[in-house]
Amino acid sequence: MVCIPKHPRCPDCPLQGLCLAHRAGKECDLPIRLVKKKSPVEEITVVVVRHGDQWLVHRRPPKGLLASMWEFPNALGKGKEGIAAVRQLLAQKGLTLAADDQPVGSLKSVFSHKTWQMTVYEGCITQGKIGEEEDWQWIDCKDYASLPWAGPHGKITAMV
Repeated sequence: MVCIPKHPRCPDCPLQGLCLAHRAGKECDLPIRLVKKKSPVEEITVVVVRHGDQWLVHRRPPKGLLASMWEFPNALGKGKEGIAAVRQLLAQKGLTLAADDQPVGSLKSVFSHKTWQMTVYEGCITQGKIGEEEDWQWIDCKDYASLPWAGPHGKITAMV
């Protein structure tokens, strides 16, 4: 409240006699206000894959951002490019995805070092079955609250 950048109120400061910046004549230069750099924005496409009353979910890797938390299938990209990336991800699991081309919603999630701009679509699996894997599972829609959701993915459950 007293020692502020560019316009310090040194006469009001009880520490003026001890202040090294005041002694050096640099009180107008300090403190240095750090400029917050902009965090990059990542476009993320999320597809809520439904089979009856179940959703297909994926557990994130054990290390890194939102480690070991659950999420809907997603990939970097926007629009058709993003949907194609999610299709490719699921194809690696032996699944064929049919996804709506109109989004059901979008949301933004801001982290300290990046921002996710997420567009959410709905879809279903037309071919293939998920194997016995710990990191990919079908869950009952009504049981969604029992999972530790990866940040914004918990909010997506309210959209669909």
